[in-house]
Amino acid sequence: MRDTISEQTVKKLALKFKELRLEQNLSQAKLAERIGMSDRAIGLIENNERIPTILTCLKICRALGVELGELLRGI
Repeated sequence: MRDTISEQTVKKLALKFKELRLEQNLSQAKLAERIGMSDRAIGLIENNERIPTILTCLKICRALGVELGELLRGI
């Protein structure tokens, strides 16, 4: 049985990451550099081809200057 609520939440979170990154005029490469990942990994997350761990979500949020809880409340 698939958990479609969780899948939709992950998709929305990935979209928020991308929106925030673009609002801050950051490339995937620059964001990746800030958190110690590859730009390919960022692209996979943003395109819902990879589900980020909670640690990765926290790193992305820190790099974007936003709290994870704040993003999740808006989803």
